[in-house]
Amino acid sequence: MRVLLRHITRTAAGTQSVREEWVDDTVITLGRSTDQRVQSNDTRLQLKHAELRATASGWQLVCIPPGQAVVNDKACRDARLAVGDVVTLGSLRLRVEAPTAAGEPQLSIERLPDTASAAVSAGAGASASATAPKLSLAELGWRKRPWAWALFLVTVLGGLLLPWAVGVPSDATWSSGPLHEAHASLEGRCDSCHVKPFQRVRNESCLDCHADHLRTHLPADHPATLQFMAQRCTDCHVEHDEPSHLVQTDNRVCTDCHAEPERHGGRPGAKPVTDFELNHPPFRLSSLRSEQPASQLKFTHAAHLDERGIKAPSGTVVMKCADCHTPTEEGGSFAPIRMETHCASCHRLDFDPAEPDRTVPHGDPTEVLRVLSGHYSARYLAGYADPLAGRTSTVLPPGVEVAPAERARLLGVARDRALRVATDLFERRACVDCHTVTRVGTAAEPAWKVMPVKLVSNWMPSAEFDHALHGTSLTPCSTCHKAETSKQASDVLMPPIETCRDCHRGTMKTACIDCHGFHGKGQPLWQPATPKAVLRKAAPP
Repeated sequence: MRVLLRHITRTAAGTQSVREEWVDDTVITLGRSTDQRVQSNDTRLQLKHAELRATASGWQLVCIPPGQAVVNDKACRDARLAVGDVVTLGSLRLRVEAPTAAGEPQLSIERLPDTASAAVSAGAGASASATAPKLSLAELGWRKRPWAWALFLVTVLGGLLLPWAVGVPSDATWSSGPLHEAHASLEGRCDSCHVKPFQRVRNESCLDCHADHLRTHLPADHPATLQFMAQRCTDCHVEHDEPSHLVQTDNRVCTDCHAEPERHGGRPGAKPVTDFELNHPPFRLSSLRSEQPASQLKFTHAAHLDERGIKAPSGTVVMKCADCHTPTEEGGSFAPIRMETHCASCHRLDFDPAEPDRTVPHGDPTEVLRVLSGHYSARYLAGYADPLAGRTSTVLPPGVEVAPAERARLLGVARDRALRVATDLFERRACVDCHTVTRVGTAAEPAWKVMPVKLVSNWMPSAEFDHALHGTSLTPCSTCHKAETSKQASDVLMPPIETCRDCHRGTMKTACIDCHGFHGKGQPLWQPATPKAVLRKAAPP
């Protein structure tokens, strides 16, 4: 995206000149540093003071703490800007102009005289010709030295003498705030983290108790790995704050890299991300292997969720999503769908009316044939009245053995019966209802191949989603998953990003870490072995 910057310069005579600059970037940086796109020597600005980001819905102002800006005479840190809005940063005044005829964003930049910028930055709305306020002690007629001594004495009295007069202070007097409940066991043991007085907490102190590989966010061969290894744990995890959150939720921790992925070793085609609502690419779903693009399962949600019900051995059944999708114990995801647990009550695998509770196993076709052969061999050798066998066997008295010739004949009959039943199961009434089945082998020794079912267990492996937090009486499954109208087994019922944005916007603004964890999945937060800090303290000096 190209952005047009219109630099306005006013002369003492009141005339103005305009210099246009085209920028192939959606982020305009502002500050005193020479590497900023818009640079000002005004000492009221930080080296890197703010950014103006051009998005599809307009401009967004983001100031780098503790920096602030004045937007339409109102001080703020972050703001969404519309056409006509005026942003004042020290001696810089920026105005959002209407897009060009080709649709490119346009911004005018003017450097104000010192007196005018001071008046505007104060939020008073004064004109550029107003008298600048007196900002120094010398301008007010006050001497520095007496005030410096006065402040020194107040500091000594309030910080040292007064506490000693009241009583000997405890360590709590010097504490900057309580610990988070996750570290409550370390209360009063400052040296667990602060190994040396008046030094920042080192990463080694954190990793004494936490897993050694906890900082892993990128693979070892990623170009930005060394940059991450140089970061401090305390950059994101801050203690002694009130209220204590322990985890930094500011999106800028993530967008420092993900706003420009190509500059930080991102994969080819990686899309920039700055905000879930305003600038986030569509969801990228994981897929099955290329050699098997479909699940190979004959199944439709619409047929199973028919509000009129479906016919089952026990009668008409009206199914619900929860009949098959069972939450795990922690409630964040769902247990795998298994035939024996979720399907067998309707899709029965019984085969012998004489033993209606006897079923073949679900799975390997070879095992199905083995079970059928064993079942009918035992039945025929024991005497089995079977009109389909061509002859009727009589039940043998106990202890009477079958003659070898008769035994061979009965086993042959049992084998033929097992093959007929297997053909019925695989090709006509059971397996073929849900699976793609092909006959292989020979006419004398037939066999069957059932295409294996491959289901995606996690469509969004790079994100974390908790169904337990989203399930309420007002949000049925159909709010996000259109299962009732799905008539193809290949349908992917994952909702698009627009469905999530219906709720996660405005007052429910979503942070990056709400869905994406920084540390790799499967890495424990706590190292179960004896913490090295304990071993280090127990070692002889």
